[in-house]
Amino acid sequence: MKKKNEELPWYLRKDWSVFLAFIAPPIAYLIIIFNLKKMDHETKMDRLTFATLMTSMWSLKFLPHNIFTLIILIFCVAGTAFLMFYKFLGGKNK
Repeated sequence: MKKKNEELPWYLRKDWSVFLAFIAPPIAYLIIIFNLKKMDHETKMDRLTFATLMTSMWSLKFLPHNIFTLIILIFCVAGTAFLMFYKFLGGKNK
């Protein structure tokens, strides 16, 4: 049972999910987790990946500010960039 972006509630649509993930990552993550049954597999993976990456970057501010934090941040940003380039420039061709 696939649901398109227009059929999902407003808080699960792509624009609002991205907006919430930038503003309040833990809240967006919880909203997505509690509503997994309303989305198809591709939408789940897209929303969960972005929300997980944003939540992990958000949680870095609670670590001590040293070189270890910088290394983790670099890996998170590099992973996000790789996933975005993979999805938009290559990835699965259907």
